[in-house]
Amino acid sequence: MLGDGSQEAMVKIGSDLRKIESRVTRVTSRNSLYLLVTLLIVGSFFSLLSPTLEQMIGVLVFATTVAGTLLFWRFRLAFAIGGVGVILLLGIVHLDLMIHSMNMEVVLFLVSMMVIIESLERSGFLRVMITAPVGRVRGQPKRLVVALMCLGAILAALMDEVTAMLLLGTLILDLSTSLGVDARPYLLSTVMAINIGSATTLLGNPIGVLIAFEAGLSFDEFLVWATPIAIIALLVAIPMVIMWYRRALDNDRETISRSIRTAGSFIGGHSFGKGDWMIAAVFVAVIASIVAQSALESLLHLPRNTILVVAPMLGAASVLLAKHEDAKELVESGVDWWTLLFFIFLFGAAATLEHTGTTLLVAKSDSASHRRK
Repeated sequence: MLGDGSQEAMVKIGSDLRKIESRVTRVTSRNSLYLLVTLLIVGSFFSLLSPTLEQMIGVLVFATTVAGTLLFWRFRLAFAIGGVGVILLLGIVHLDLMIHSMNMEVVLFLVSMMVIIESLERSGFLRVMITAPVGRVRGQPKRLVVALMCLGAILAALMDEVTAMLLLGTLILDLSTSLGVDARPYLLSTVMAINIGSATTLLGNPIGVLIAFEAGLSFDEFLVWATPIAIIALLVAIPMVIMWYRRALDNDRETISRSIRTAGSFIGGHSFGKGDWMIAAVFVAVIASIVAQSALESLLHLPRNTILVVAPMLGAASVLLAKHEDAKELVESGVDWWTLLFFIFLFGAAATLEHTGTTLLVAKSDSASHRRK
């Protein structure tokens, strides 16, 4: 459980974010004007390429979805659904092609992984996973920053960046607010590392999963091409952060030492039941199957990326069976349906650009301009 100070901090942050979101994204004449100006600019520039009517409509609908999402964040799902509805109503893309474009394999992967990670988080395993290494830095603030950044990158690579930020964010707030340490250096450095780590594997970000399916890339191919770059970026970021916050970290030496002792008592007092161990074993098995994706697909003569979907689905099924009466509540609260639906319809709206030949038109225009130079 979180400490009282951490809970109060989380409540305050959530309240502040809601106020900012309400102020920035509420429906106002100014935001509506920004939307209209954006559409006029996009339409004017795109008209220079001599597009067809369908291409122009597709671009304007997609621009409306993106600009509406940014200007009216609370209504982003309405913009995404409405954009797809307009495209279908005007017959620009047929229904069967639109459904195919929504990348349901990505959605199935995300839903299954969300179920597994939510159950793992509730069991307490993730909390212990992140506090155990933190408890070994022996009160050294700079070591704590390194530990948090490495943990953030690893968690983002194995799960997803949102889960990593929520877990580490609450831990940092718990450690900092209990003894009056400024959480900003640790939070900001961890956010940076999580963003880097999310690009390490295809598991860290929904876009990575989409790229894997669309480009036919496997997990080990991500390890070859993406992981080394992410590791280099992390190794560069760590000393930069330590140098930037060196004064604050030097001042935190004594208070961080006491915070680590508090984290250590939490680790020692936690126990797990058989169901918790089973969920942890399922998570490890799913990750191992995804890592061995290419070998398993070759052994079982399966189409490419089948294991990438099947492993999380079977893992989620095992978790739901283990949860018994809590299975329905786990799916309802553990899966971020709002975000998933937004991505589904955004994928459909974006695919319209390809189906109408808009992406090819832009690519040819860009290529021609480079040749002229």
